[in-house]
Amino acid sequence: MGKGALDAPFFMLTEATLNDALTALKDYQIVLNRISELEKLLSFVPEDVQVLENEWQTMKERLAELVARHEEQSLTQKTQDTALAEATEKSKKFEKDLNEVTNSKEYNAVIKEIDAIRKRVSSLNDDITKRMVDLEEITKNIDECKQLASQSKSKYQSALRKYRATQSEFKTELESNVAERDKKAALVPESLMRQFARIADRRQGIGLALCVDSICSACNVHIRSNVVEMIRHNQRVIKCDSCQRILYFHEEALTS
Repeated sequence: MGKGALDAPFFMLTEATLNDALTALKDYQIVLNRISELEKLLSFVPEDVQVLENEWQTMKERLAELVARHEEQSLTQKTQDTALAEATEKSKKFEKDLNEVTNSKEYNAVIKEIDAIRKRVSSLNDDITKRMVDLEEITKNIDECKQLASQSKSKYQSALRKYRATQSEFKTELESNVAERDKKAALVPESLMRQFARIADRRQGIGLALCVDSICSACNVHIRSNVVEMIRHNQRVIKCDSCQRILYFHEEALTS
């Protein structure tokens, strides 16, 4: 079949009626396109907001890590404090026992225990001192991280509020366009609407294309002059032989 395939004969409408139907269908498609754009905008989060959110999440994770380390170190220090207290008591006991020994063998044994427990006490003291320094550093890092996290959260929430305000405008516009879509759809004959929907499903939502200077505006395929005249005078519903979209002629599309 040549360029500009003719549709099935159920569209044997008057020129005025068919023109009104195609005009309504064109307006319907414009509204559909805007609805699609708004839905994409509503599902899209701007990069600057995403960056701020990621920064805030990173700071929160860092803060949680520091808090966990502080808790772990504090728990270990408590365990070492208990161990130090026990070792100190043992040291005192061994020193007391030293005064009660009756022979050199017992004396040497107690001295050995005292040396071991003193080393244990010294090691625990060193570990506890080092851990206290670590805890002070972690506490300092936690305070700094809390401040940075607070600042990061504030920036993110400010950007988010502005974004949501924009989203609110988009939602309002979307609701308006959905209502307008239903009004436009009511002006299109059901058979034409069904055909348009089938084409649009296969053609990224575009089921109607303008015929401009004998060219299909959707796929840029040339349309024969006699077919263009048929489109221009709304003699029948005609589809582009290439992309299969319904062709629509508009006087404003004419060039001088």
